[in-house]
Amino acid sequence: MELEAVNGAKLQASARWRRRMILNRTGNARPRGGNKYMRITVLIENSACPNEKLGLVAEHGLSLYVESEGRRLVVDSGASDAVWSNAAKLGIDAATARGLAISHGHYDHTGGALRFASLNPQAPIWMRRTALGDFWHVEPGNDHYIGLDRALTSVPSLRLLDGDAALMPGVRAFTNVSARRPRPRGNAELMVRTPDGALTPDTFDHEQCLVVEESGRRILISGCAHNGILNILDRYRDLFGGAPDVVVSGFHMKRKDGYTAEDESEIAATGEELLATGAAFYTGHCTGDRPCAILKDVMGDRLTRLHTGLVVEL
Repeated sequence: MELEAVNGAKLQASARWRRRMILNRTGNARPRGGNKYMRITVLIENSACPNEKLGLVAEHGLSLYVESEGRRLVVDSGASDAVWSNAAKLGIDAATARGLAISHGHYDHTGGALRFASLNPQAPIWMRRTALGDFWHVEPGNDHYIGLDRALTSVPSLRLLDGDAALMPGVRAFTNVSARRPRPRGNAELMVRTPDGALTPDTFDHEQCLVVEESGRRILISGCAHNGILNILDRYRDLFGGAPDVVVSGFHMKRKDGYTAEDESEIAATGEELLATGAAFYTGHCTGDRPCAILKDVMGDRLTRLHTGLVVEL
């Protein structure tokens, strides 16, 4: 379905559905109200929305639509253009967003970026300059490119960042996350090809995190937290002091070969540290089913699982 084909009746239906799906930071249903708000809609994610009636597509990828007092920002763009069909079904017009921020240079976060540039040619697309790297997933018999579509480099609205930056009032991007604590073990298969053709471990200097602020409340957003969610929170603390109110991020804990008792203990210990921050956490995409279950046991209602079509209002 072309985006322009979404008619008024469907938009009204999607608006009603979005109102039913609105959650507050503890996961309880809540009507929209008050003068100040922040709202996050999951445009696409690995898992489908339970019982939704709009025909939303789920895929291995992530895209969020963030609204805050007149600011409309897309964070990541999934693995394909399906993200924009989902947006239309949810009553969201990509052409009204003030920009697209890319968390890192992998295909499952940049797949819809070219289409976004076509739908909204004046809106900037922000990413780290290093996100243009030659990124690969290396595993026995199945090495494959996982970087962005190189055609994106020719888009006039592309804005390449070399460090921390203010993207718009109330929205900042930060980088330079130090590996004070171990990074996710799943990073071991993720490589970057150097100009001489060699494959070397990805340092994830192309990853950036966003902080959205409204009325003293802050949301921290990271695509996959390849630098490690605890390292990212340490960096946030260095920059802003304390902890954010809400964190939305994959944790990159998903593993094909299962989990040892030591792995599960480390995941639980991470959950204890996350819980101690007092923040509310929303996770999915690359976190994995078993890690999500372990974290949920530790964190209770401070952890909510993301799915396509979820709407969170704060």
